Amino acid sequence: MKTLITKIAICICAISSCNVAYRSTMLNTPLFSAKKEIAIAATTTNFQAAYSVTDHIGVMANGYFEQQDAPIDRVGNGGKGFLGEIGAGYFRKIYPKPEIIFETYGGIGYGHMSQFKNYSDPMNGFAVQQRSLTANGLKMFIQPAIGYKLRLFEISAGLRYSNISYLNIKTKNWPVERLYDDHFDELNLNYSFIEPAITLRAGIRNVKIQFQYLYCIKLSNGSINYNKELYSLGIFIKIHTGKYFPPLMNRP
Repeated sequence: MKTLITKIAICICAISSCNVAYRSTMLNTPLFSAKKEIAIAATTTNFQAAYSVTDHIGVMANGYFEQQDAPIDRVGNGGKGFLGEIGAGYFRKIYPKPEIIFETYGGIGYGHMSQFKNYSDPMNGFAVQQRSLTANGLKMFIQPAIGYKLRLFEISAGLRYSNISYLNIKTKNWPVERLYDDHFDELNLNYSFIEPAITLRAGIRNVKIQFQYLYCIKLSNGSINYNKELYSLGIFIKIHTGKYFPPLMNRP
């Protein structure tokens, strides 16, 4: 456990200290068994929701936001980013008890990133100046997964393919040579990633603690800064709405 906490801390420090253009988000694996189920997962930077429309069709929506303010009047880095995703897919119970679920979802996402770097300018009396880079992003993804479910424990393995395109790239006070050094000079290219993930959940029936480990592999040519690993720890809630809100005609 101590080693895991250390790795999460290292990951947070890496996020704070690098000019990262692509950062993986959590893999949304609701593992539905039937229709009218709602699944919600949340961490400090990710929020995910999903709903099973039928016994085999589900929809999902994901959100990500992270921000680190650049220091005022001194050298340092800052940035922020957000991403919204929507998707739909198919799920099927391939073994009844204990439940083994197969699912696959696909979708699109749209987001924005900003990078700031305060630097000391020797040509201006070493006054602190700021470089900035902004870009929008378009994402397409598909993610099959398989999971094993008990009442108090769940484990799943998933694999997401993500394709990323950056749009409306704008820079201010960022020299071309520095763009090359910071791996921002090829943002106009299209990037593909494979992201395998393992998800563990434990707790009571409707509320569980969720841990996920995800590894990111770049498939495309081109130079870009991205996080190779994601450790996330949060809460997972699942509710069967058909049990709590029966149809009006069936109510006493």
